[in-house]
Amino acid sequence: MNTACPHCAVDLRLRKPVRRSNPGGTRRVLVCPACGGALALHPHPAEKFFFPGVLLALLGLNLYSGFSGVKIAPTGALVMLALIFAGAFAVRGLLVPKDWPRYVASKADGGA
Repeated sequence: MNTACPHCAVDLRLRKPVRRSNPGGTRRVLVCPACGGALALHPHPAEKFFFPGVLLALLGLNLYSGFSGVKIAPTGALVMLALIFAGAFAVRGLLVPKDWPRYVASKADGGA
């Protein structure tokens, strides 16, 4: 995934954008720490679909085990959670193209 700032092209993988109030003070916007340009998250459609699916899978697993009386050892539960989350990140790595922009320029004025 391309994590470069759309304004200044600085890689934001290690330098996370900060949240600042916009000039009107009504909302907080993401701002590039290098240039101060306003950013917006740009999730891939696979991310929008799959991560809520992971939460629904966890909910279903909890409901099933709670109502059916299945007893799971804590280590078994941790292994299942780890597999579910590893699957989510594996799908993200496989389905999201390397050149997909993580951030796009926002219409909000970030200010510097």
